[in-house]
Amino acid sequence: MEYESRIAPVLGHLAWLAERIPDEANDGRAHDAALLTYNAAAMLQWRFVAPVSSADTIFDETSRREAAEVIDDLVRSSRTIVTRAAKVASAAEDTEIRKQLSRKINKAIKDLGRLMPQLSVTPDRQPELEEAANLRELMDEFLAAHADEYAAAIATGKAMAAKSTPGPETALNHAFAVWIYSQDAARTGSLPPDLQSGIARIAAGLFKTAVGMQSNDVPPDRKRQLARLADLLVAEAQPDTPR
Repeated sequence: MEYESRIAPVLGHLAWLAERIPDEANDGRAHDAALLTYNAAAMLQWRFVAPVSSADTIFDETSRREAAEVIDDLVRSSRTIVTRAAKVASAAEDTEIRKQLSRKINKAIKDLGRLMPQLSVTPDRQPELEEAANLRELMDEFLAAHADEYAAAIATGKAMAAKSTPGPETALNHAFAVWIYSQDAARTGSLPPDLQSGIARIAAGLFKTAVGMQSNDVPPDRKRQLARLADLLVAEAQPDTPR
């Protein structure tokens, strides 16, 4: 894994947003502000759930769970505000929404600063965080960083010959491997487009089902994170999903 934090730049971008969102120059742009916040918050969640840097890992279970809740809250609230901001009825409401976004960002940064003191956060715009993330690229990056950990699952998925002791973790690993295989097949272009799409949808569905099979011993926050990842994969696999 890398040693340079991938979360710190996201927090820096959010800090930059928090400084500028309430500014008068952004009057009437509550919806844009909410979308920018949500895009950055979603990336923050991804970097936390699927870290590629050791600097972004919290080893204390209690602190990790608390950090997950802080990030989840920012994602949920900004997503809700996106919907609300699309129907702003007055300048006063626009101003209040932007102030609310700034407050929520600053609170999340403060809470994460306590839980992840190793990170240094400096307000700095990151233009690439202003667009929706490319899920496939992020998955490839994560797998590359964890190649040793997932080598067996990747090989199994590509061979389409998963055989081992049944169990929730086995089902999850193999479903993940099948999804990886479906993405490899799509990149090679060796299959007809409709078949590629069908395999991707089946693979995403298998992963979502496997997530639901996780035992009660899996921490609730981990279950929620896996469920969100499964939902993202299912949405990505839909034929009408924008690429």
